Order: sequence, then structure tokens, then C-alpha cells
Amino acid sequence: MRDEIVNRMKADRSAPPVEEGSCSFSRTVDMVKERWTFLVLRESLIAGATRFEDFLQIPGLSTRALAERLDMLVAAGVMNERHATLGGTDHFSYHLSEQGMQLVIILRALGDWADRFAQ
Repeated sequence: MRDEIVNRMKADRSAPPVEEGSCSFSRTVDMVKERWTFLVLRESLIAGATRFEDFLQIPGLSTRALAERLDMLVAAGVMNERHATLGGTDHFSYHLSEQGMQLVIILRALGDWADRFAQ
């Protein structure tokens, strides 16, 4: 099967070379390529994490790295930031958008692949 796929890819010379930003796969990988991004998404999907402090429970994840990942995910429309003031204190929470929920398929497939091959 592998040879068949490789041969089809080689035969398809009509495909233009991948240029930065021109390939949907490349754009997606650029958005979620960081290890921490995948782990933040996993915690949101599986553990239901929504608060900054919840995500900081990921072993090795620094405050700075988390802030950068959350900012990027919000800017990309993958997560929504919500704000509330309780007792005079600002509280922020982060929730997957509809776009972010669609990543469940990709994350599940990656997890299945890793369980099978990356041991």
C-alpha cells in the first residue's frame, strides 16, 4: 500500500511546490506545531481545563509558554477567552471554539497513531 501511495504522489507532477502559507496542511502544522499547543488542546478537550491555573498543571509548562500558546490559540480562533470580575478580581477562562472542537478528530488520530507506533 505504501508503494502505491508513493507512486501516486510521484506521478502527480501537477501539484505546485509548497510555498509558505499556500498549503492547508502546512498552515495547520504551523499553527499547532509546538508540543505545548497540543498539550493545551488535549487538556482542554480531555480534562476540561479552562483556567490558566488548570493548564499550568501540565508538567514542564512555564507560565510564559502557556501565555504564548493561549494568546496564539485565541488569535487563531481555536479558543475563546472569557472574562469575569468576581469580588473585584478579574478572572479569565479559555474555551474551545467550534473551530477548536473540530481538532478532536486530528488529536484522536494522532493519539491512536502514537499508541500504535510511537512507543
